[in-house]
Parts: sequence; C-alpha cells; structure tokens
Amino acid sequence: MFSIARDNAPVPGCTISKEVHGGKAGKTEVDFVARQGEETQYYQVTASMMEQATFDREMAPLKAIADNYPKTILALDRFSLGNYDGIRVVNAIDWLLSYTKVQKR
Repeated sequence: MFSIARDNAPVPGCTISKEVHGGKAGKTEVDFVARQGEETQYYQVTASMMEQATFDREMAPLKAIADNYPKTILALDRFSLGNYDGIRVVNAIDWLLSYTKVQKR
C-alpha cells in the first residue's frame, strides 16, 4: 500500500492499495503498470495523440504486451479518443474525474 504525498509530505488518510511502477515491453517502456492482487493494468500518458509519430510511439509498447489485461492511453486532447485494437484512448481529465467519483461512493 502506498501513501499519497503532496510536496513530499504525506496526505493524512490517503492511500493507494495498488502497486504502481514503470515497465518495459521489448525495447520500449510502459509509463505505468498498476497491479492489485491478480489484476494488472497498463497506462501510457501523453499530452496529445494528434501527430502520427506520437500515436505510433504511445501505442507500440502496449501492442507489444501479449496478455489480455486492460491497456489505456491517457491523453489531454480529445481528438484521438476511442478503442484501437483493444487499447483504450481516454481523456486524462475525464479519467481522473471518473476515478474520483468512484472513490467517493
């Protein structure tokens, strides 16, 4: 379990019950790998997926992973949202807000 910190000071009562770290997929890197028990999720984070080179760069590590766990790219733009061969591209702000709503229930 990890504590959430702000400016290197722990935020009282805030913990994350997932193991989160970076990872490698072949010669590329995955920004975040989150594990909780037997469940694994992979995340890439980017400002924009509008440039084809960026789109390809962000997709490559997730496509290289040959398991069926969820793979998500969090982007600030709204122009490339969708599902690409099982890899979800979602707006980072919407994702954060939906996570916050789930945690408040």
